[in-house]
Amino acid sequence: MLYKQNPQEFANAFKPESLKRLQDYQTFAPYLPPDELTKKLNPIQDPVQMEAVKKVAAEGIRLASDPAPANAKNFIGPAQVLQAMQPDRPFWQSQITGGGKAQNSTDPVAVHSMMTDFYNLFGERYAVSGSADTAKAQAIDLLKGKYGTTSVGPGSPTLMAYPPERYNPVIGGSQDWMGKQLGEFVAKQYPDAQGYSVLSTPQTAADIAAKQPPSYNVGVIDKNGVFRLLTNPADGGQNVRFDPNKALTDSRSAFEAKRAATLGARSGGAWGAPQASSAAPAWGAPQVSTAPSWPSPAPAPPAGGKPARGAQPAPSGNPAAPPTATDRIFSE
Repeated sequence: MLYKQNPQEFANAFKPESLKRLQDYQTFAPYLPPDELTKKLNPIQDPVQMEAVKKVAAEGIRLASDPAPANAKNFIGPAQVLQAMQPDRPFWQSQITGGGKAQNSTDPVAVHSMMTDFYNLFGERYAVSGSADTAKAQAIDLLKGKYGTTSVGPGSPTLMAYPPERYNPVIGGSQDWMGKQLGEFVAKQYPDAQGYSVLSTPQTAADIAAKQPPSYNVGVIDKNGVFRLLTNPADGGQNVRFDPNKALTDSRSAFEAKRAATLGARSGGAWGAPQASSAAPAWGAPQVSTAPSWPSPAPAPPAGGKPARGAQPAPSGNPAAPPTATDRIFSE
């Protein structure tokens, strides 16, 4: 099942309501017969039942959000939610301090927005399951479909809704192209900006629901420390989109330029061209030697005698070479 193998991909592919219905099925299927399960999964139409569900949901919200000491065992703060969402990400640890408070986020509004969504989802799932543990787990799963971290822009990874990395492709082995485009976009309007970040908006959610590339606002702190929203020169509005087609063209151009430079260096004789060398011949090359090769000429035989066994006659007109150890062995 896609949901079990990759919850994030499931959340990207289906609307939140689809995940909620799946959670309802997982909650009731283990102990309800098929006919009752079918009735349970159908939307509630009775006004009396609907009002009862709202009351239970409100009680769930109170239990999870009330930080009073008397409710300490039920309270769920940002620390628990962030850790439950992605416990293996060091970023979450930098967001957490004692007392269930979050810090160091470049967009503190995102933490507040996330917790508001969590409490509402918790109450809704609590009204369905009646279990705080089940409600927490299901609310976290639903949050993962909306919230995450983005590394687009300067600074550490930042918590936000609908991070652009989820909806834009990898180009040239990374997604750094989005940060490059964002930096160029900011520099044209605020070359002295102290900082900037991508901000999701209701239009971002609408784009995603319509299966369109999401648009974002870009918040900038100008040289005077004043917060600004960038204007899109294409239409005068404030919604901007990343352009993967331009990034792909830039990536191909950079690759071709690097390839041409490499081939040019090779054709210039730097690599692979024959080189003249004054060094000694390489190992295994034929060597010219002035020493006589074996077998050496044997000494001339004594007057009136015969050549020694195995000896070679010396060439005519040349002095005989002195006997070698081999010659002595074969002459004995």
